[in-house]
Amino acid sequence: MTKQTLVVAALTLCAIGLLIAVFQAPIWWVSLTAPNYPAEAFPDGVRIHFHFNGVFNGCEKVEKREIREEEALDCVHEMDTINHYVGMYPIAAGGVIERAFAPFLVSMLGVMLVGFACTRPRLRMALLGLGFAGIAGWMYLTYYGADGLRLQNEGYIRAAATALDQSAGEAESAADLSPGQALIARLRQSMEDSESRGQAENAPGEAGKQRLIDGMRVTFAKDQQRLPAGERQEWTGSGAQVLAWHYGKTLGRYFNNPAEITPMVASMRL
Repeated sequence: MTKQTLVVAALTLCAIGLLIAVFQAPIWWVSLTAPNYPAEAFPDGVRIHFHFNGVFNGCEKVEKREIREEEALDCVHEMDTINHYVGMYPIAAGGVIERAFAPFLVSMLGVMLVGFACTRPRLRMALLGLGFAGIAGWMYLTYYGADGLRLQNEGYIRAAATALDQSAGEAESAADLSPGQALIARLRQSMEDSESRGQAENAPGEAGKQRLIDGMRVTFAKDQQRLPAGERQEWTGSGAQVLAWHYGKTLGRYFNNPAEITPMVASMRL
């Protein structure tokens, strides 16, 4: 072990640590400010955070004497509500493949860094082979295996479950309201959604993740009941099934146009 080798090894460990940090931290954020979102209640505006594995709420609970919040407003839902008035799909409809496969891609970079730091060719090949084989197996079980969704990271599952809280019926009825009434209705619904998710999100570790998956399974079953008998599916919990179903449901939340949505879901599945 030369001094140069030790330096390379130390820098590689730092790089792996940074990969983990980058995966956990927001890589971008967007904030909308407007007169109807006063700074007293929205100090950062309607703010959302983009991560590798999903889009998350950037609004924090306001702690002021004149404002009392039990839960922070879910600004992802609020941003979706605003965007749909100008014809935009929900945020969760974007980057569906990238978000689902981000853990595998980041892990692949980590394995490549380990191989880069190894100076012994045979050991390097063994490490790379085992690492890539492990990632390939993980990908297969997640995407095609029964209950594969539970092998996804908690953030991805939480973002997917959160995106299902806002129903198309609520959005359609909001279109008949005035802008002020629609905002009040959306605020009330966001608070109710936050409260309903609180139990699942506050549950420790795998228990909380499983409760989120159970909630998605219930929603999936309700959706299947609305379909003709020949088109219904049984829940398998595979990543492929959930990805296609979730994508189609998200696209149709505000603008339920099967002629446009069905080909988009088919292309994503392919």
